[in-house]
Amino acid sequence: LLSYILSKIVTDNYDKNSFVMTNSLKDMIRIANSDPKLWSQILNENKTNIVELIDIFQSEMESVKEVLISSNSDKKKTEDLLKESQWHDENFKSK
Repeated sequence: LLSYILSKIVTDNYDKNSFVMTNSLKDMIRIANSDPKLWSQILNENKTNIVELIDIFQSEMESVKEVLISSNSDKKKTEDLLKESQWHDENFKSK
C-alpha cells in the first residue's frame, strides 16, 4: 500500500527526468507495479486491520511533521525521531 502511494506521489508531482531515483525508491515503485487485482483482494480481506494501521500511520506521520516543523533545522530532534524506529527494528531481527 505504501509503495502504491509513494509511486503515485512521485508520478503525480515530479518530472521523472529531474527526479533522482535511488535503489530503494526503485524497489518501492517496482512493488507498486505488482498486480492490482491481487493487492485489491489482500486489502479487502484485511480491511479492518489495514484501516486501523492507517490511523496509526497517520498519527506517526503527523508526529514526524511536527518535529520537522518545530525543530527549525534542529538535526538532533530529527535524529532522535529516526532512532526511535531503530529500536523497533531490533524486535524483528532473526535470531
